[in-house]
Amino acid sequence: MPAAVHLVLRDADPNGIVVATRDNWTGIAYALPAEDFTRLPIALEKPGVYCLLGVDENDENGAPVIYLGEADAVANRLRSGHSQLARLDVSWKRIVIFTSQADDLHKGHVRWLEAELVDRARAGARVRLTNAEKRMSRPNLPEHDSVFVQAFLTNMLTLYPLLGVNAFQETPAHDAGSTDGVLNREILTFPLEGADRARGRVSANGFTLLAGSTLRRHRTESFSHAAQRQLQILEDSELLETIDENWLELKADIEVTSSSLAAVLVAGRSASGPESWRTASGQKLKEFLD
Repeated sequence: MPAAVHLVLRDADPNGIVVATRDNWTGIAYALPAEDFTRLPIALEKPGVYCLLGVDENDENGAPVIYLGEADAVANRLRSGHSQLARLDVSWKRIVIFTSQADDLHKGHVRWLEAELVDRARAGARVRLTNAEKRMSRPNLPEHDSVFVQAFLTNMLTLYPLLGVNAFQETPAHDAGSTDGVLNREILTFPLEGADRARGRVSANGFTLLAGSTLRRHRTESFSHAAQRQLQILEDSELLETIDENWLELKADIEVTSSSLAAVLVAGRSASGPESWRTASGQKLKEFLD
């Protein structure tokens, strides 16, 4: 369905302060440079959820990280010496905040939203989450509040990608009836002894490794930094299960940026995705896409 959204660039700069709303919705989002958090408007002295977007200073390629939080008064929470903003190992770049223009969000709502976003970020396994809690408890909400907050979340998830946040995107589901060729249709295998359970498919934003795929536990020096980061995210998200001393098993579908990154994760060493992944007929992915 079409989604009507409104974006206001306060500084006529998409990298500056951006305000986002939707038709027929009380919510409002603010995205701004982390160093400008003192410019948060008085309108944000109310309940809301926020995420801090940054890069890992210990990673030579600046791996993305995210922190998720909630507060009764978001602006005050961020101005009063937030412990995450004081970290030396992370350079925070942007802050994205959601609250309501109608004062219809309360503490139970924002706690529920925070817990849901943490779970979605871990399940998506796209960026490293710096929240300490592996799983967060949700408050018990009355039915009308539950319906309200789920609808509020749906609107948030529409706006997040427009504000530079992709941590909550769901892994594309396999559609056996798709007419988009290899996209969503052709299941690929990995011809490596012990990795015969590895399965994947090309997806719109990269490559999806399917649940049940095997990943080698022992890695060579050619195992890339990008693969090491992705593996750490998978471990933090508790998406890996040990099979034996040589292999791990992926517990859920995950989307990575390329078939080659998926191949490296499976093989535990440098590998070319287009050369490694095979169709059911044994054809290389490279040949199948040509």
